[in-house]
Amino acid sequence: MADDEAELNKVTNDLDLDAVVYLDETWHQEGFEEGKEAGRQRGHREGRAVGKAKGFEIGCEIGYYKACCQTWLAVLRRRKSEKKEEEEEEEEEEEEESEGEARKENGGMGLVMDMQIEERVIRTMENIVQLVNDFPRHNSPDIDIAEQVQRLRAKFRAAASILGVAVAFALHKTSRHGSGGGIAAVAEGLSF
Repeated sequence: MADDEAELNKVTNDLDLDAVVYLDETWHQEGFEEGKEAGRQRGHREGRAVGKAKGFEIGCEIGYYKACCQTWLAVLRRRKSEKKEEEEEEEEEEEEESEGEARKENGGMGLVMDMQIEERVIRTMENIVQLVNDFPRHNSPDIDIAEQVQRLRAKFRAAASILGVAVAFALHKTSRHGSGGGIAAVAEGLSF
């Protein structure tokens, strides 16, 4: 019997009763740590996918602004050169008549104001194109991309307003193939 007690004491001493008592808490903590790591990895993947989608959307928007401005600039410059050619031809023939009529209609300022407005629009659109060209291609903590996008939007709206054109960027939320995946599905297919 003494041997049994000695053996029981030996087993009891070797057995960590605290580990047995707190076994559920240990498993709970291990499960928590595993879940935390899995969630971090999943959050990283989802964050990357959302970042790609948002970057694609911003890229489409500023590309749209640049394309519109380049098109309008080409039209305005062509119109300006055509006007200049026409004015040179007609200037010799109707110089006195056209000046007198313009002054009667709007005090002689209409032609000058149109040219000033046109020059202002051209400068604004050239500025938009330059802002798009200088737009950051990579994330940086020093650059506020949202502020730059807002500035581009404001300048674009101002130029469109002066031109009297009602345009707005609208990214379609469904894909061309009708899968309904939208911008996220398009951006998900991109690899960087």
